[in-house]
Amino acid sequence: MSGIRRKKGMARTRKKPLLAADLAKGVLTLPETLLGLRNRALLLIGFAGALRRSELVARCWEQIEKAGWQSVEEINPQVRGGLKITVAKSKTDQMGEGRPIGIPFGENPITCPVRALEAWRAASELSAGPVFRVVGRAGKVMDEGLSDRAVARLVKQVAKAAGLNPQEFSGHSLRSGLATSAAAAGASERSIMEQTGHRDLKTARTYIRDGSLFRDNAAGKTGIDGPPWVISLPWVFECEPVYQLLTSSCRWTREWAGNMIDYKELQSVPIKSGWRSRQKMLSLVFTM
Repeated sequence: MSGIRRKKGMARTRKKPLLAADLAKGVLTLPETLLGLRNRALLLIGFAGALRRSELVARCWEQIEKAGWQSVEEINPQVRGGLKITVAKSKTDQMGEGRPIGIPFGENPITCPVRALEAWRAASELSAGPVFRVVGRAGKVMDEGLSDRAVARLVKQVAKAAGLNPQEFSGHSLRSGLATSAAAAGASERSIMEQTGHRDLKTARTYIRDGSLFRDNAAGKTGIDGPPWVISLPWVFECEPVYQLLTSSCRWTREWAGNMIDYKELQSVPIKSGWRSRQKMLSLVFTM
């Protein structure tokens, strides 16, 4: 096959990574039921830990430790801490030496992997054995753990809920999604490899390159991509003090946006020529 690929110039086809924003959209559609709580915890832990689906379903409660907190009320995203998960054996650890993985607190309580796992722990009343188990139709938690195929089905389900083509995703999309999203957010190769457990930089870079494709892009430095996307609010302020207050208040902008989008900066733009010079429009420059 490699010879055919070289001769024909065939590109390798891989399942797409489930990015953080799309995962959040899908997770928000899950119901507040026992099954929904399990699925939310499984997806968020699998993503945050960059776990292979086999590693995810093999986790036991005895392999999970709280780090820096004891109760949910103590969870604070501003403080370092979260969960320490020990992967006893994996594809890159054939000797079974074990690898600790840190799962940090999430800023959004709804998509925080630590809170999600604690919610599943409390609802299932589990404290030993497999973490992610089969939930019967009657809402009973069974003794048997989930299969890795169940992870793939669940990833496809939330991808579809997020408006994506489910056939383009697989169980591996959680792992690749973390690496790609982290790279896009500016995380270093070293920190990404520490989380994924990759020992081969070349393999890790297949995900990191995708996430870094448009970050610090050389073509973007030329100005060919044009100015940032500007959304102008249809408000005209004739009172200069009010205008200055709003344009200097980043906190006001964050609260107004509801933290749903990430703004880059505030800019003021003059209204069309012919309008009075003191009239200005407030514009938000977003990075999407």
